[in-house]
Amino acid sequence: MVLRESEERFRQMFHESPIAVGVIGLDSRFVRVNPAFSALLSFEEEEMVGRTYLDFMHPEDRELSEGIAEKLFGGNEPAKSFEKRFLPKDGTTVWANVTTTVVHDDSGQPLYVLGMVEDISERKKSEQIEWMYRYRLEIHANEMGERYREAERLREELEQENRSRLRFLNVLSHELQTHSRPSS
Repeated sequence: MVLRESEERFRQMFHESPIAVGVIGLDSRFVRVNPAFSALLSFEEEEMVGRTYLDFMHPEDRELSEGIAEKLFGGNEPAKSFEKRFLPKDGTTVWANVTTTVVHDDSGQPLYVLGMVEDISERKKSEQIEWMYRYRLEIHANEMGERYREAERLREELEQENRSRLRFLNVLSHELQTHSRPSS
């Protein structure tokens, strides 16, 4: 009776969780996904169960995920948290923070991986926008630095030219004064 109630509570938490949760078998295929996971990727549970997690992953993140799975199943890491991209049914990209852990049987043998997936797409968009602004700011700062150095160079040239003109005017003034004095 207690075990049955415990299992029912787990099923209810799994089903009602606002965070996407998937159970992945040792063959890397989904055994179960909750409604939040189905909604995140716009696939029905039936469309996901039986397929590998790699089927829903961005191609550039597959190697990373396979390496993490090897470490988890190899017993090198009990749990792992990382960011990766998923490909929903509509072909867009969903960034997610994924936390995975291996669930073991009583003898310590791995049974399956439990994955919890949190959508971080909005945060990633904000980070990208911030990066673009910082990049533009750096470009503008560099341009301003170059303009400032050019303005300094021109100022120094003008000062040198003004000093040369002033010397010329002093010499000319002296010459005019010398030649304009009445001879006695």
